[in-house]
Amino acid sequence: MIEALNFKKYAEWVLILILGCLAFSTSSFPPIYQYIYIGFIFSFLIICRIVPSLRRYKNVLNAIFVVVLIYILYSTYIYKSIASFGKKIFFSIFGTNEMVENVAQNSVFGIFWITLPIILILLQKDSLKELFIKQGKKIGWIVGFSLVFILIVISLLMAFNKGVQLKIIITLFPLGITYAFINAVKEEILFRGLIFSRTLPFGFIFSLICQFFMFGLIHMLYGGGEGMGFAGLILTGILGVILALMTKKFDSLVSPILLHTGLDFLLFMGVLVPKFYPRL
Repeated sequence: MIEALNFKKYAEWVLILILGCLAFSTSSFPPIYQYIYIGFIFSFLIICRIVPSLRRYKNVLNAIFVVVLIYILYSTYIYKSIASFGKKIFFSIFGTNEMVENVAQNSVFGIFWITLPIILILLQKDSLKELFIKQGKKIGWIVGFSLVFILIVISLLMAFNKGVQLKIIITLFPLGITYAFINAVKEEILFRGLIFSRTLPFGFIFSLICQFFMFGLIHMLYGGGEGMGFAGLILTGILGVILALMTKKFDSLVSPILLHTGLDFLLFMGVLVPKFYPRL
């Protein structure tokens, strides 16, 4: 049961979660959906400024403004310039092909995923160290590194078993690790570092429910609605809960980031690479 004094903050964070999820999801939809979303957000902000009873929700207004600001930056020349520069770096290191371009796009967009929670925390005058860079328990490091090692080995065996040549596996290994690590960091900072920590005061079960639906919906809706589908919602939702439990158990983002890195590398090397380099 949520105390009356906490209801305001509870409502704020539910709203932030919903709007944030829609922002990141609609970014992969056609432009018309993005324009509708931006129009809705600005209309909402104007209404909140006009209606006296809504003005006291300062934190949620600031948070929504940041979501919109980052969302708009994503479609501006600034982002495109950063994205272009980031791609050039990837191309100079890993070469130029469709797979490298996809990884570069995903990695550069990660900058904006990470920017959102950092700005929100600074606006609320909290410590970044307490949320994002805590060392946590040593056992968490051991568990994390053990899991990522096991998953990397499994990934390499899967690729080899599917007919991918050893020289291709060795060549793509650095690209796969880079992709997996950047993707893990950006998602863990946002979902476990920010969302989990900010919903935890309202009850452990509530925070796990948020993890399930928010993490699952992002993956289900990704790609303009052509993401992982309903099965993706369930599977990634469960994964979000497991990663949240690890965060709480080991008091750090280290083990979730390492496990997430291993899983993304498994997806890259064990699933994507065989599609790009099928058995000869």
